[in-house]
Amino acid sequence: MYRERYGHSPERVIADPLYGTRANRGYLKQRGIHFAGKPLGRPKQVIDANREQLKQTKAQRRQDYLQRIPIEGKFGQGKKGYRLNDIRAKRANTAFAWINTLFLVMNLLILKDLFWPQSMRSCGGD
Repeated sequence: MYRERYGHSPERVIADPLYGTRANRGYLKQRGIHFAGKPLGRPKQVIDANREQLKQTKAQRRQDYLQRIPIEGKFGQGKKGYRLNDIRAKRANTAFAWINTLFLVMNLLILKDLFWPQSMRSCGGD
């Protein structure tokens, strides 16, 4: 879908570590897409020749992780504040609609704060 929308594949994928399986990493590697997660296997031995490169790789992984924090926070808000964990729809398309509606409401509340300042929300009799 990303390729259809933007005309090219993404440079990197910043996903939950759960999706960093060998199959998914292989799929991304075939398409030249970098997975921004910890590499599989043993950590590389630190020697003088690769010390700086490993340091840069670790810093890049940290930057990628920091980009995920707001995303994870939004999911947490949906689960705790909007009961996203408690969807009891019987059909898959009903559950899908319910989830989309919850995220729509969360986004509308953000827009409300952006475009309707607190000073205009008072119920005063003016």
